[in-house]
Amino acid sequence: VIERVGIIQRGRLIAVGRPGQLKAGLNHQLRLEILFDPARPPDLPAAAQPRELGPGRWFLLVDRAAGPDYVAALAGNPAVEDFRLSTATLEDLYLALAEPLSNGQTPEAQRVP
Repeated sequence: VIERVGIIQRGRLIAVGRPGQLKAGLNHQLRLEILFDPARPPDLPAAAQPRELGPGRWFLLVDRAAGPDYVAALAGNPAVEDFRLSTATLEDLYLALAEPLSNGQTPEAQRVP
């Protein structure tokens, strides 16, 4: 059982706490993974910012309220081979916390009791 985790980027501790508590900041978002033929990427809403996991595989975080709309759009899209909708992961948390650091910002470490 994992009681506490630390997230380190470039040798700096940027967050420490229980996994559920650290992910609480992402509770309003869902992780959406989309698998598709790389020759035919699906159309997504203009506001969507997918990250490529590999050829024909994207993931993005979507607002919980928008989840049903994405599911409906993807289910009827012939270019989409499969998709998964789940709660955000610790990897998503790392990316959300580390992104400001890659833009030159240096946030203080986040501590959760």
